Amino acid sequence: MQQSSQSAAAETWEDTAIVITSSWIKTHPTLYFIDSVMESLKLLEGLSPTAPIYIAVDGLRKISQLDHKEIEKRLLQLDQYVDMLYHKYNQKNIHIVVSPSHKHISGNVQRVLALIDHHYPRVEFLYYLQHDFSFRPGINHTALVKTVKETSDHQIDLVRFLYQSGLRGNIRDPCESTAVIESNGLRLKKTRKYSDNNHFARFDYYKAMMDSLGGTPRPPEGPLQHAYRPGFKNCSDITMWLYTTAEGQIVTLNHLDGRKSDNSSLQLEEYNR
Repeated sequence: MQQSSQSAAAETWEDTAIVITSSWIKTHPTLYFIDSVMESLKLLEGLSPTAPIYIAVDGLRKISQLDHKEIEKRLLQLDQYVDMLYHKYNQKNIHIVVSPSHKHISGNVQRVLALIDHHYPRVEFLYYLQHDFSFRPGINHTALVKTVKETSDHQIDLVRFLYQSGLRGNIRDPCESTAVIESNGLRLKKTRKYSDNNHFARFDYYKAMMDSLGGTPRPPEGPLQHAYRPGFKNCSDITMWLYTTAEGQIVTLNHLDGRKSDNSSLQLEEYNR
């Protein structure tokens, strides 16, 4: 189910699309997290205000330990959340895609990418976001696209954004020191560590990568991190990079973390905004 007619959208010349995945969290039906993420898109310097935005809402995950009453409660929260999305984001370029069953990140992204490929055939790039990771200031979309286009042989296929400096356990990425691109005020460092946190990618590359995961519902992070381990792929063959702002800031995301937030406090904050 989608929010608006796609026929007129096919005539647009947008070259960048936005994909946001969303699923049940205990703060629903509040829109606090998705609102924060949507608002942060305005911080992407040079991004078209009419860029197509797809919000994919996953179906409820089956958990055997949950009793019937809790399942019904979560289904109601999710249903109310979707209704609020439709009412608030009733805009031509925003499409809400609701999955009737649990597809996880992989299944929802695959479905949305197929829709973009069909209805926005001129899209060359995309941003993927999770519903509780918002952007910070300092991301220059215009410079990023220019840098990717100026780099030959598809050397830049995916650019990651970080919410914390360094990797977990302070394990240094061995590929970081092998290549650095400094262009158009940006500094990109090569990385072999894929993450499901927010990133920018070439559309064709990303679609092929997601399609390669098959039909098993799962977070792409697992198999893709395995595929990029040392011994499976050399640093010279890797085309993923870490984004650094013109001011040298590598942390460009806020992690709102919907799993740990208190619903009542968020509803109060949303009411007072």
